[in-house]
Amino acid sequence: MIITSSLPTKTLSTTEIYQLCDCPVEFQTEKLGIKSRHILDETEKAFDLAVNACKKLFNTHTVHREDIDCLLYVTQTPEKQIPQNSSLLQHALELPASLFALDISLGCSGYVYGLSVAKSLMQTFSFKNTLLVTCDCYSKIIDKNDKNTMAIFGDAATVTYLNNPNTIGIADFGTNGKNAQAIMLDENKILRMNGRAVFEFALKTVKKSVFECLKKNNLSLNEIDYFVFHQANKFMLENIALTLSIPKEKLIIDLENYANTISSSIPLALENLLPQLKEPKKILASGFGVGLSWATTILYL
Repeated sequence: MIITSSLPTKTLSTTEIYQLCDCPVEFQTEKLGIKSRHILDETEKAFDLAVNACKKLFNTHTVHREDIDCLLYVTQTPEKQIPQNSSLLQHALELPASLFALDISLGCSGYVYGLSVAKSLMQTFSFKNTLLVTCDCYSKIIDKNDKNTMAIFGDAATVTYLNNPNTIGIADFGTNGKNAQAIMLDENKILRMNGRAVFEFALKTVKKSVFECLKKNNLSLNEIDYFVFHQANKFMLENIALTLSIPKEKLIIDLENYANTISSSIPLALENLLPQLKEPKKILASGFGVGLSWATTILYL
């Protein structure tokens, strides 16, 4: 597994966020764990980030465009509704026309769903080289006066190169559409979020999903070396860890300079974690949010 990312050049500090939506700086840094975030400027497009993340992969690692036979593109802020973004990316990167290309419309759980789709496709169709792209830029759909969303989200794109489905374990999935209105676009296509409802959902659901995933993979909690949850905010991550009795040194919190980047939050954290691994590790990855949906799996890296 190789992960590369691309971030917008523009950043917003805690002070700038306070000036926009009156969210106190101390709350942002201490409670949310966020000091800055990257957002698109007027000249950038979300799709450009996806292209740049993939080009970075090809330019810095021994991964060849002509060998890619599967492309998965996870996004809820697509550049175009029609055609599919995976088609646009195939063309922009000059990937083989014979590859399997698919868009996945999921948010915070999208990366783990994408890993599982990749695993299944590689095992079923013998695909050898898969690109799993995540790209969400909520800055395009946020009310800049709304502290519930403006202080939390950042923009980013990542690409994960996969050539061995056995590095991905059996996943636990779920969806509760009854409460989907907790995170949704209003009639004006502006993002609205009920933070309390999402927090309660995460605490209740993630714990159950973690244990279901461990059971499916014949593992115990103590056998996991690192836990990489969707990087929603520091307060939520610490409370999830508390409910599971996860040691502090095993909990990855890596959103200080990114904020919540939706589908890209887990791979961004993994990108920074992977170079630190000196020997094989078991990593539990769990995404939760928009839908309301969740997905948890084990990575053997």
